Amino acid sequence: MRTSLTKSMTVCCSAALVAASLLCGSVFLGATAAEDNGSLTLHCVKDDVILENLQWDLYRVGSRNGDTFVTDGNFAAYDIVIDDFSDDAMAAYAKTLENIAVLDDTIQPDREGATDAQGTLIFDQLPSGLYLVCGEILKVGEAMYIPSSLLFEINSDHATMDWDAYPKVELHTKSEQEVRYTIKKVWLNEADEPCDPTTTITVEIYCDLELYQTVVLSEENDWYYEWEDFDYYDFRVKEVVIPEGFRVEYDNNDTQYLIKNILMPVETTTTSTDATETTTTVSSTTLITTATSDERLPQTGQLWWPVPVLGLLGVLLVAVGLRFRTMENNNDENETF
Repeated sequence: MRTSLTKSMTVCCSAALVAASLLCGSVFLGATAAEDNGSLTLHCVKDDVILENLQWDLYRVGSRNGDTFVTDGNFAAYDIVIDDFSDDAMAAYAKTLENIAVLDDTIQPDREGATDAQGTLIFDQLPSGLYLVCGEILKVGEAMYIPSSLLFEINSDHATMDWDAYPKVELHTKSEQEVRYTIKKVWLNEADEPCDPTTTITVEIYCDLELYQTVVLSEENDWYYEWEDFDYYDFRVKEVVIPEGFRVEYDNNDTQYLIKNILMPVETTTTSTDATETTTTVSSTTLITTATSDERLPQTGQLWWPVPVLGLLGVLLVAVGLRFRTMENNNDENETF
């Protein structure tokens, strides 16, 4: 059973690789500048064991749009905007994009490769864009090495990067133990429920990338399903048809699978009084911001860096004011004598 992509990998690779180049265009993990294209070098080792012949797929998933990334190309239909670089948000983006890449038959990797005898694999000559790399489970005897995926950017407009990455790899030992797996569907909108109460969701369950079972989730079963099987399988779930006006997000741990349908912002058009120009705005009132910790949404649109700066400036101004006041008091005392 393939375990989930870990949050720590997302912090070390996904968030760091993307955010570093997005926010400041600087180097990371030995990155160097190139003229037009960049590269990614993977170094795969687990507990001093060199992981040779570990298979990796590389996908170009999107491109930069100002201070965000948007999916395009083969991933355009999923309409994912990466505008939150917090740990939780990056973990969700990485898991969702990997699930899409692996289970959508219409999406093929741009590049494929396997690590060499030193556990190294290089993807070079990569043009600008946001990339995802996904590793397959490597089985060696009774051991299964499960690599975490990562996101990274090649940016020729700022500084094309040659990345060195050390993906987190989990070691899982094959056993005959049966475990319980669960699927839970949640709606993230103002009502925490579908717009139409009669809505049903069809979910495909895949075992080692083969269709295992198809289930229907609805209010009648509380948007929930469970089954039992051995713990050494790689299970994945896929929502067949995404409800109109929503986008899908996937999350999981070892045995629990969460499918989130998140309400998309609604574009509204307003016309000025002279009817000579129109403006398009995005309504944020349709987005819920009080999701629980297990079902939370990426929080966007707020900059926290000015807070410590302004706080320090306030302290300095107070100190200067006190200094001037002390000097004034001293002058008054001197005048008295």
